[in-house]
Amino acid sequence: MTYCLRLLLMVLLTIPLAVTATCNRKREVAPDRPSLTPNVGMHDVHFHSTALNREISYRVLMPAKAPGAKLPVVYLLHGGGGGSFRDWSNYSDVAHFAELGLVLVMPEADKSYYKLRRAPARLLRRLRCA
Repeated sequence: MTYCLRLLLMVLLTIPLAVTATCNRKREVAPDRPSLTPNVGMHDVHFHSTALNREISYRVLMPAKAPGAKLPVVYLLHGGGGGSFRDWSNYSDVAHFAELGLVLVMPEADKSYYKLRRAPARLLRRLRCA
């Protein structure tokens, strides 16, 4: 066997090992360092969704001095591919918009692209009856 052929064979055999090792590695969670201002309150909410059958998290930023006031709500969706509901507050200055009187809600979608993989049967029954 020639040197080039052996080298090619060795590379082709190591690629599956590298891919397997990468796929099995747990995704590192970035530190949570929200960029807030003194006039903005932050709340992280976690609950079990019966409809989605999984734990759901979301982050809310709102003006600190507006408890109980009716304010407009803006939903900020993170991108797919490993993003998190914390990304908007960690990597941008969205807290500035909360200071202006907006409630910012950032839901976690994991890698779902904000859609159901398969609609639950009872939801489909409701949609047919409606």
